[in-house]
Amino acid sequence: MKRSKGFSLIELIIVISIIALLFGILLAAIQRIRASAALSSCLNKARQLNIALHGYHDQYGHFPSGIISADYPTTQPFMTWLTKLLPFVEEEPLWQKCLQAYEVDKNFEKPPHLEILGKKIKSYICSADPISQEPWNFQGQFTVAFTNYLV
Repeated sequence: MKRSKGFSLIELIIVISIIALLFGILLAAIQRIRASAALSSCLNKARQLNIALHGYHDQYGHFPSGIISADYPTTQPFMTWLTKLLPFVEEEPLWQKCLQAYEVDKNFEKPPHLEILGKKIKSYICSADPISQEPWNFQGQFTVAFTNYLV
């Protein structure tokens, strides 16, 4: 009896199984590399925020407060440390908009501030967190952008 020189069905299934296994291992490795790159990006943004905080400290002699209460005598109540860092993270035009909005109205929930509240700032968002990528709609009144970094 003469044998043909082609693959048998069993040999073909084994080859396909080996290729599928290698492909699965490759995909897992790619996912780990992506996660590592995202973590590295987030750590770099945290480092940049640290540099911005120290730049603020060098200029004003203190770190920015977390938030300023309305009871405190100030022209910018409820302004957060993130807003005060805008000029130090290369967001000077947005900082100027914030100052102009506070000149018009001190209440951050009023129209001059609404555009700014929903502004997504890449320096304040970790790309590894899918929840913080899009602003959150607050009861249909205004949108609020998220941050992943707290002090």
